[in-house]
Amino acid sequence: MKLMNFCMITKGKQVLVQDKKVVQGWEGLTFPGGKTEAFESFTDAVVREVQEETGLTIENPEFRGVLQWVYEDGDRDVVFLYRADTFTGTLLDETEEGPVFWMDWDAFLAAERHAEFMDAYLRVLLDDTVSEAFCHYRKGEDNAFRFYG
Repeated sequence: MKLMNFCMITKGKQVLVQDKKVVQGWEGLTFPGGKTEAFESFTDAVVREVQEETGLTIENPEFRGVLQWVYEDGDRDVVFLYRADTFTGTLLDETEEGPVFWMDWDAFLAAERHAEFMDAYLRVLLDDTVSEAFCHYRKGEDNAFRFYG
């Protein structure tokens, strides 16, 4: 099981975007985040990952829910989703995972290069009636998420 985090950071009508290079087969426009380390809380992990990937230190990230996949072998990836709009620091131009930059919210939503499953992430992050997304992932198939309140 992998425990990960993902954070949507906003500034007015802009959102902080990472144009992720291919990392474990995953690429495209996404939000910062990563794996939780041993002996680390989920909140501490998202603060650390955002700082490593953007140079910004978020304050009081708001927990929005969980997105998870269960694979054919029974392994599971669990992503804890957060939002933040308060931060300090200087934005990095790029990290080893790709460039980070502010993007107008409407332009981000209209973009065609979202990372895989961004629609599911956004539903949990933005819809107050949804707190969980679940997918039984099958390689090469249409993998639909089920959403729960």
